[in-house]
Amino acid sequence: MPAKPATVPAYVASLPSAKRAEFEQLRDWVRNVLPDAAETMAYKMPTYEGSEKICAIAAQKRYFALYVCDTDTLERHRSEFDHLNVGKGCIRFAHFDDLPRGAARRVLREAARELG
Repeated sequence: MPAKPATVPAYVASLPSAKRAEFEQLRDWVRNVLPDAAETMAYKMPTYEGSEKICAIAAQKRYFALYVCDTDTLERHRSEFDHLNVGKGCIRFAHFDDLPRGAARRVLREAARELG
């Protein structure tokens, strides 16, 4: 079994080329939305944090996932993601362009205010 990537660049490099470009778009977008957040690896995926973890992103086989660590904030905005598969703490989408970025930006910024 191959070792799990220990750094964000290693995570990105481990992705199939077809996923890598879209994941880089997602990663750049999150860093733009949360410019003061530190980018780390946690839970085997790129994670963004202030004084606490705010969100994480992952590339799965059939979708991308945006994990929001403030589940109450995601729940308040759940209706803005009706067309997507939304769990208790994550938003799943097949392509970066499927993510409603205005709504996701509001969720992440609100989560950042709540979590620091």
